[in-house]
Amino acid sequence: MKRKIICLGEALVDVYNNNGTLTEEIGGASFNVAASLGKLKNELLFLGAVGNDQQGKAIINKMNDYNIQTDYLQVDSQATTKALVTLDEFNERNFQFVRGADQNYSLNIEEIKKENIAAIHFGSATAFLGGSLQQAYNQLVEYAIANKIYFSFDPNFRDKLWNTPKKVAEFVVYCQPLLKNASLIKLSEEELEILSSGDSNIERLQNLEKINPEALICITQGSKGTLFAWKQQIDEVPVLKSNCVVDTTGAGDSFIAGLINEVLNRQITSESEMDEIFAAIYAANSFAKASVEHIGALTFLNFI
Repeated sequence: MKRKIICLGEALVDVYNNNGTLTEEIGGASFNVAASLGKLKNELLFLGAVGNDQQGKAIINKMNDYNIQTDYLQVDSQATTKALVTLDEFNERNFQFVRGADQNYSLNIEEIKKENIAAIHFGSATAFLGGSLQQAYNQLVEYAIANKIYFSFDPNFRDKLWNTPKKVAEFVVYCQPLLKNASLIKLSEEELEILSSGDSNIERLQNLEKINPEALICITQGSKGTLFAWKQQIDEVPVLKSNCVVDTTGAGDSFIAGLINEVLNRQITSESEMDEIFAAIYAANSFAKASVEHIGALTFLNFI
Protein backbone atom coordinates (compact mmCIF):
# COMPACT_ATOMS: atom_id res chain seq x y z
CA MET A 1 0.00 0.00 0.00
CA LYS A 2 1.31 3.46 -0.92
CA ARG A 3 1.72 5.89 1.96
CA LYS A 4 -0.44 9.01 1.82
CA ILE A 5 1.19 12.43 2.04
CA ILE A 6 -0.64 15.76 2.18
CA CYS A 7 0.65 18.97 0.62
CA LEU A 8 -1.41 22.09 1.34
CA GLY A 9 -0.99 25.44 -0.37
CA GLU A 10 -0.68 27.09 -3.76
CA ALA A 11 -0.69 25.63 -7.24
CA LEU A 12 0.00 28.44 -9.67
CA VAL A 13 1.57 29.44 -12.97
CA ASP A 14 5.13 30.81 -13.13
CA VAL A 15 5.28 33.42 -15.91
CA TYR A 16 8.77 33.93 -17.38
CA ASN A 17 9.70 36.99 -19.43
CA ASN A 18 12.54 36.08 -21.79
CA ASN A 19 13.44 39.20 -23.77
CA GLY A 20 9.78 40.12 -24.10
CA THR A 21 8.57 36.59 -24.82
CA LEU A 22 6.27 35.28 -22.09
CA THR A 23 6.22 31.59 -21.27
CA GLU A 24 4.27 29.80 -18.56
CA GLU A 25 5.36 26.91 -16.37
CA ILE A 26 3.19 25.28 -13.73
CA GLY A 27 4.54 25.65 -10.20
CA GLY A 28 3.87 26.87 -6.69
CA ALA A 29 5.93 25.71 -3.72
CA SER A 30 3.35 23.26 -2.41
CA PHE A 31 2.51 21.91 -5.84
CA ASN A 32 6.19 21.47 -6.71
CA VAL A 33 6.75 19.31 -3.64
CA ALA A 34 3.60 17.30 -4.34
CA ALA A 35 4.63 16.67 -7.95
CA SER A 36 8.10 15.44 -6.96
CA LEU A 37 6.73 13.18 -4.24
CA GLY A 38 4.09 11.84 -6.62
CA LYS A 39 6.75 11.15 -9.23
CA LEU A 40 8.66 9.25 -6.54
CA LYS A 41 5.64 6.92 -6.28
CA ASN A 42 4.03 8.26 -3.12
CA GLU A 43 0.28 8.77 -2.90
CA LEU A 44 -0.26 12.52 -2.83
CA LEU A 45 -3.29 14.43 -1.63
CA PHE A 46 -3.10 18.05 -2.75
CA LEU A 47 -5.16 20.57 -0.81
CA GLY A 48 -5.52 23.85 -2.68
CA ALA A 49 -7.58 25.94 -5.09
CA VAL A 50 -7.15 26.91 -8.75
CA GLY A 51 -9.21 29.11 -11.03
CA ASN A 52 -11.82 27.96 -13.51
CA ASP A 53 -9.59 29.07 -16.36
CA GLN A 54 -7.04 27.74 -18.84
CA GLN A 55 -4.24 27.80 -16.25
CA GLY A 56 -6.35 25.96 -13.69
CA LYS A 57 -7.22 23.25 -16.19
CA ALA A 58 -3.55 22.87 -17.11
CA ILE A 59 -2.67 22.42 -13.43
CA ILE A 60 -5.32 19.72 -13.02
CA ASN A 61 -3.92 17.88 -16.03
CA LYS A 62 -0.43 18.05 -14.51
CA MET A 63 -1.74 16.63 -11.27
CA ASN A 64 -2.91 13.59 -13.16
CA ASP A 65 0.53 13.32 -14.82
CA TYR A 66 2.27 13.31 -11.42
CA ASN A 67 -0.10 10.90 -9.66
CA ILE A 68 -1.54 13.62 -7.43
CA GLN A 69 -5.05 12.95 -6.17
CA THR A 70 -7.44 15.82 -6.87
CA ASP A 71 -10.14 14.78 -4.39
CA TYR A 72 -9.47 17.88 -2.26
CA LEU A 73 -8.68 20.30 -5.05
CA GLN A 74 -11.16 23.18 -5.28
CA VAL A 75 -11.98 25.14 -8.44
CA ASP A 76 -12.69 28.78 -7.67
CA SER A 77 -14.29 31.64 -9.59
CA GLN A 78 -11.19 33.78 -9.04
CA ALA A 79 -8.34 33.45 -11.54
CA THR A 80 -5.50 31.02 -10.95
CA THR A 81 -2.65 32.58 -8.96
CA LYS A 82 0.42 33.66 -10.95
CA ALA A 83 4.04 34.25 -10.06
CA LEU A 84 5.98 36.58 -12.34
CA VAL A 85 9.53 35.19 -12.43
CA THR A 86 12.67 37.09 -13.37
CA LEU A 87 16.11 35.49 -13.55
CA ASP A 88 19.30 37.38 -12.75
CA GLU A 89 22.67 36.94 -14.45
CA PHE A 90 23.32 33.83 -12.32
CA ASN A 91 19.89 32.38 -13.20
CA GLU A 92 18.70 32.97 -9.62
CA ARG A 93 14.99 33.72 -9.52
CA ASN A 94 12.89 36.54 -8.10
CA PHE A 95 9.11 36.41 -7.74
CA GLN A 96 6.22 38.84 -7.89
CA PHE A 97 2.93 37.21 -6.97
CA VAL A 98 -0.48 38.00 -8.44
CA ARG A 99 -2.73 36.24 -5.94
CA GLY A 100 -5.92 34.61 -7.05
CA ALA A 101 -7.76 31.39 -6.32
CA ASP A 102 -5.17 29.88 -3.94
CA GLN A 103 -6.22 32.17 -1.06
CA ASN A 104 -9.80 30.89 -1.17
CA TYR A 105 -9.14 27.26 -0.28
CA SER A 106 -11.27 26.06 2.63
CA LEU A 107 -10.62 22.87 4.61
CA ASN A 108 -13.10 20.29 5.85
CA ILE A 109 -11.01 18.64 8.56
CA GLU A 110 -13.55 15.86 9.02
CA GLU A 111 -12.79 14.61 5.51
CA ILE A 112 -9.06 14.57 6.27
CA LYS A 113 -9.65 12.54 9.43
CA LYS A 114 -10.90 9.69 7.24
CA GLU A 115 -7.54 9.44 5.48
CA ASN A 116 -4.63 7.35 6.77
CA ILE A 117 -1.98 10.06 6.55
CA ALA A 118 1.72 9.18 6.85
CA ALA A 119 3.04 12.75 6.61
CA ILE A 120 2.03 16.34 5.93
CA HIS A 121 4.19 18.97 4.26
CA PHE A 122 3.65 22.63 5.11
CA GLY A 123 5.55 24.56 2.47
CA SER A 124 3.22 27.21 1.09
CA ALA A 125 4.71 30.59 0.16
CA THR A 126 1.30 32.30 0.36
CA ALA A 127 -0.52 30.57 3.24
CA PHE A 128 0.37 33.24 5.82
CA LEU A 129 -1.06 36.04 3.66
CA GLY A 130 -4.65 35.75 4.85
CA GLY A 131 -7.81 34.36 3.32
CA SER A 132 -9.37 31.02 4.10
CA LEU A 133 -6.12 29.29 3.02
CA GLN A 134 -4.42 30.63 6.15
CA GLN A 135 -7.28 29.33 8.29
CA ALA A 136 -6.96 25.92 6.62
CA TYR A 137 -3.19 25.94 7.16
CA ASN A 138 -3.55 26.70 10.87
CA GLN A 139 -6.29 24.11 11.27
CA LEU A 140 -4.20 21.39 9.64
CA VAL A 141 -1.16 22.32 11.76
CA GLU A 142 -3.23 21.91 14.91
CA TYR A 143 -4.56 18.58 13.65
CA ALA A 144 -1.05 17.30 12.88
CA ILE A 145 0.26 18.30 16.31
CA ALA A 146 -2.73 16.87 18.20
CA ASN A 147 -2.53 13.55 16.36
CA LYS A 148 1.28 13.29 16.33
CA ILE A 149 1.41 13.10 12.53
CA TYR A 150 4.89 13.46 11.04
CA PHE A 151 5.12 16.84 9.35
CA SER A 152 7.72 18.95 7.60
CA PHE A 153 7.96 22.73 7.35
CA ASP A 154 9.53 24.99 4.74
CA PRO A 155 8.50 28.63 5.29
CA ASN A 156 9.32 29.73 1.73
CA PHE A 157 9.93 33.36 2.70
CA ARG A 158 9.54 35.84 -0.18
CA ASP A 159 10.84 39.37 0.41
CA LYS A 160 8.38 40.78 -2.14
CA LEU A 161 5.51 39.51 0.02
CA TRP A 162 6.98 40.40 3.42
CA ASN A 163 8.45 43.76 2.49
CA THR A 164 8.36 45.81 5.72
CA PRO A 165 9.83 45.18 9.18
CA LYS A 166 6.30 44.88 10.57
CA LYS A 167 5.34 42.24 8.00
CA VAL A 168 8.55 40.30 8.61
CA ALA A 169 7.78 40.32 12.35
CA GLU A 170 4.31 38.91 11.56
CA PHE A 171 5.92 36.22 9.41
CA VAL A 172 8.18 35.20 12.31
CA VAL A 173 5.16 34.88 14.63
CA TYR A 174 3.26 32.74 12.11
CA CYS A 175 6.22 30.37 11.81
CA GLN A 176 6.65 29.70 15.53
CA PRO A 177 4.15 26.82 16.02
CA LEU A 178 5.65 24.97 13.07
CA LEU A 179 9.25 25.54 14.13
CA LYS A 180 8.45 24.24 17.60
CA ASN A 181 6.60 21.10 16.50
CA ALA A 182 7.77 19.97 13.04
CA SER A 183 9.72 16.74 12.67
CA LEU A 184 11.61 18.08 9.64
CA ILE A 185 12.49 21.73 9.06
CA LYS A 186 14.10 23.12 5.93
CA LEU A 187 15.32 26.73 5.81
CA SER A 188 17.40 28.82 3.47
CA GLU A 189 20.23 30.91 4.90
CA GLU A 190 18.05 34.02 4.63
CA GLU A 191 15.21 32.32 6.49
CA LEU A 192 17.57 31.08 9.18
CA GLU A 193 18.77 34.64 9.79
CA ILE A 194 15.17 35.88 10.04
CA LEU A 195 13.91 33.08 12.28
CA SER A 196 16.85 32.59 14.63
CA SER A 197 19.53 34.64 16.36
CA GLY A 198 23.31 34.41 16.26
CA ASP A 199 26.41 35.65 14.46
CA SER A 200 26.85 32.64 12.16
CA ASN A 201 24.78 29.95 10.50
CA ILE A 202 26.04 27.41 13.02
CA GLU A 203 25.15 29.58 16.01
CA ARG A 204 21.70 30.34 14.56
CA LEU A 205 21.16 26.65 13.89
CA GLN A 206 22.16 25.76 17.45
CA ASN A 207 19.71 28.31 18.83
CA LEU A 208 16.94 27.02 16.59
CA GLU A 209 17.66 23.47 17.72
CA LYS A 210 17.02 24.54 21.32
CA ILE A 211 13.46 25.40 20.32
CA ASN A 212 12.87 21.97 18.77
CA PRO A 213 15.60 19.49 19.78
CA GLU A 214 13.75 16.53 18.26
CA ALA A 215 13.62 17.84 14.70
CA LEU A 216 15.94 17.25 11.79
CA ILE A 217 16.81 20.81 10.75
CA CYS A 218 18.39 21.47 7.35
CA ILE A 219 19.82 24.74 6.08
CA THR A 220 20.25 24.83 2.32
CA GLN A 221 23.25 26.93 1.25
CA GLY A 222 23.16 26.57 -2.53
CA SER A 223 26.45 25.34 -3.96
CA LYS A 224 27.99 25.37 -0.46
CA GLY A 225 25.95 22.33 0.57
CA THR A 226 23.46 21.64 3.34
CA LEU A 227 24.10 22.37 7.00
CA PHE A 228 22.05 20.22 9.35
CA ALA A 229 21.39 19.55 13.01
CA TRP A 230 20.39 16.17 14.44
CA LYS A 231 20.41 14.98 18.05
CA GLN A 232 22.56 17.91 19.22
CA GLN A 233 25.11 17.32 16.48
CA ILE A 234 25.84 19.52 13.47
CA ASP A 235 27.34 18.48 10.15
CA GLU A 236 27.43 19.60 6.54
CA VAL A 237 26.55 17.64 3.41
CA PRO A 238 28.20 18.65 0.12
CA VAL A 239 26.38 18.96 -3.18
CA LEU A 240 27.43 17.71 -6.57
CA LYS A 241 27.88 20.92 -8.52
CA SER A 242 26.06 21.22 -11.81
CA ASN A 243 27.85 22.41 -14.93
CA CYS A 244 24.55 23.52 -16.45
CA VAL A 245 22.53 25.69 -14.08
CA VAL A 246 19.55 26.96 -16.10
CA ASP A 247 16.93 27.94 -13.52
CA THR A 248 16.95 27.58 -9.73
CA THR A 249 13.17 27.97 -9.45
CA GLY A 250 11.90 25.13 -7.26
CA ALA A 251 15.32 23.81 -6.24
CA GLY A 252 14.41 24.07 -2.57
CA ASP A 253 11.09 22.36 -3.24
CA SER A 254 12.76 19.44 -4.99
CA PHE A 255 15.25 19.17 -2.12
CA ILE A 256 12.60 18.94 0.59
CA ALA A 257 10.53 16.53 -1.51
CA GLY A 258 13.56 14.30 -2.00
CA LEU A 259 14.35 14.46 1.70
CA ILE A 260 10.79 13.63 2.79
CA ASN A 261 10.91 10.65 0.46
CA GLU A 262 14.27 9.52 1.87
CA VAL A 263 13.13 9.95 5.49
CA LEU A 264 10.04 7.82 4.89
CA ASN A 265 11.86 5.21 2.79
CA ARG A 266 14.61 4.84 5.37
CA GLN A 267 12.10 4.93 8.22
CA ILE A 268 14.10 7.61 10.01
CA THR A 269 13.26 7.77 13.72
CA SER A 270 14.70 9.49 16.78
CA GLU A 271 17.06 6.50 17.06
CA SER A 272 18.59 7.00 13.60
CA GLU A 273 22.30 7.76 13.52
CA MET A 274 24.13 10.66 11.87
CA ASP A 275 25.48 8.61 8.98
CA GLU A 276 21.95 7.63 7.92
CA ILE A 277 20.78 11.24 8.11
CA PHE A 278 23.85 12.31 6.11
CA ALA A 279 23.03 9.75 3.40
CA ALA A 280 19.40 10.88 3.22
CA ILE A 281 20.38 14.54 2.80
CA TYR A 282 23.02 13.67 0.20
CA ALA A 283 20.38 11.83 -1.84
CA ALA A 284 18.04 14.82 -1.54
CA ASN A 285 20.82 17.15 -2.72
CA SER A 286 21.38 14.95 -5.75
CA PHE A 287 17.65 14.99 -6.54
CA ALA A 288 17.58 18.80 -6.30
CA LYS A 289 20.66 19.12 -8.53
CA ALA A 290 18.68 17.73 -11.46
CA SER A 291 15.96 20.35 -11.03
CA VAL A 292 18.23 23.35 -11.73
CA GLU A 293 19.29 22.00 -15.11
CA HIS A 294 15.93 22.75 -16.75
CA ILE A 295 13.61 25.77 -17.08
CA GLY A 296 10.72 25.57 -14.63
CA ALA A 297 10.43 23.82 -11.31
CA LEU A 298 9.03 20.54 -12.64
CA THR A 299 10.56 19.95 -16.08
CA PHE A 300 13.32 17.75 -14.64
CA LEU A 301 10.70 15.22 -13.51
CA ASN A 302 10.15 14.29 -17.15
CA PHE A 303 13.67 12.84 -17.20
CA ILE A 304 13.37 10.69 -14.07
